Amino acid sequence: MKSTTPARQRKKRMTGSTSPASTSKQKTKQVAAEVPVQERQERYKRVLLLPDYFPEPETRKVLFELFSPDASEVFLAGTFNQWQASLTPLRDRGNGRWFVELELKRGRYEYRFLVNGQWMDDPWSLAGVPNPFGGVNAVMQVGTGC
Repeated sequence: MKSTTPARQRKKRMTGSTSPASTSKQKTKQVAAEVPVQERQERYKRVLLLPDYFPEPETRKVLFELFSPDASEVFLAGTFNQWQASLTPLRDRGNGRWFVELELKRGRYEYRFLVNGQWMDDPWSLAGVPNPFGGVNAVMQVGTGC
């Protein structure tokens, strides 16, 4: 009687018999081919809609900063506080650095600083729009959906 050695068993697996792993791959391909293309595309779209699972928050914290070494008081006025500068004072961090953190809803806001009673542009703003007084209001976009 002839016995099968482990080497012969390995050779037999490699040369023709289908292994369980390759059988499951074939079944997966077959099932995927049976699902209509449109249905697969719909499934794919549903998976990619991450905002459905992780919606953007209604509000975000926004940090406003200004460097003004000669300032004794600094306020922030804009469309978020109806241009009422006294409602939003900045805090002194020392060495001429001023800051305030606001919780703002998604949207577009215009603003300016009021330093020692004088309007001042935001030197770090990347966008601005002319205002009716001859200056430039800085523009802040909060959130990605706007």
